[in-house]
Amino acid sequence: MRSFFAILLIVLFGSTIAGGQLYEWTDDQGSVSFTDDPERIPAKYRNRAKPREGTMKESPDARGTERVKPAVKPEASPAGPKFYDGRVLSWWQSTYESRVKQLEKLKGELARLQEEENIARRKRITYGRLSDRKLREEKKGEVAAKEAQVKSAEQDLAEFRAYAERSGLSLDMLESGSR
Repeated sequence: MRSFFAILLIVLFGSTIAGGQLYEWTDDQGSVSFTDDPERIPAKYRNRAKPREGTMKESPDARGTERVKPAVKPEASPAGPKFYDGRVLSWWQSTYESRVKQLEKLKGELARLQEEENIARRKRITYGRLSDRKLREEKKGEVAAKEAQVKSAEQDLAEFRAYAERSGLSLDMLESGSR
């Protein structure tokens, strides 16, 4: 019977080393019992059950016994992430940043097309060929389409900024994610 009890203790202490909480209680006959599941403690003895504070491990204390401090749970932040109109700040910042980058890309494409149109205009004036006139008309159409895209992207960005402001964000908060 003693060897069974010793094996039981080793198994229970082993499970505690693996990270579980061990509970101890004494029944009416004076028998000490252990469990790692508080639901398994008989209702009659739950008020007597005490969590065990230390178990065997590698680092010995001053008495030569090896103890482990109870696991410290990481403290949850008192307030989770703040939401603005149902979205976290990082969403707002990344969305703002992607819209700004898209606008910059469109403006770069517009500048390139405007330069190509100027080259086509100079060729038409210089050479007076029909093909140069067609190329210039084509480039004018591409520039007009790109200008419309830039205007639309600027309007979208302005609307997004207004939406963010109505949701409680400032422009500084939006731009701080892209720095």
